Amino acid sequence: MQPEQGVPQYYPDALEQHLLGALKLADREQAERLLPQLIAAIAADERTHEAYFMSFVRLLLQMLQAVKDAGVNPNQLYAAEQELYIQLFRLKTAKQVEMWLQNAVMSPLLQLLEQRRDEQYQSISSEIIRQIETSFDTDLTLEVCARRMNYSPTT
Repeated sequence: MQPEQGVPQYYPDALEQHLLGALKLADREQAERLLPQLIAAIAADERTHEAYFMSFVRLLLQMLQAVKDAGVNPNQLYAAEQELYIQLFRLKTAKQVEMWLQNAVMSPLLQLLEQRRDEQYQSISSEIIRQIETSFDTDLTLEVCARRMNYSPTT
């Protein structure tokens, strides 16, 4: 007996990578623009319900990996990681999946990463102000401040 040969399902890997990159950079605008495109690309194929579900599970898995890569325990953001899969399984349309991923998965992650970024910027600003206050009578340049903080003055 030969296993039934199915048509390989297309998965938009490049689009997924762009979305994950936007999440890692906490680029909310880009992530919110890419998610509907990715969902539409997945939904564009004719597939079985199980095949759609597996594509959406893959996407959720990758998004949770991005959470972990950001150094965040998913249980900090979500009540229980396995509950996310149960919630996903209950959704019936691609639009429901999109809205749920946007609100339940992406938004908490982006909010946390934006908060971290803002705290880092605040910390950098505070350190620069401190350097100016303590070294105002010296030849203080951007390059000197950056070197003292182990940053590049051009980025």
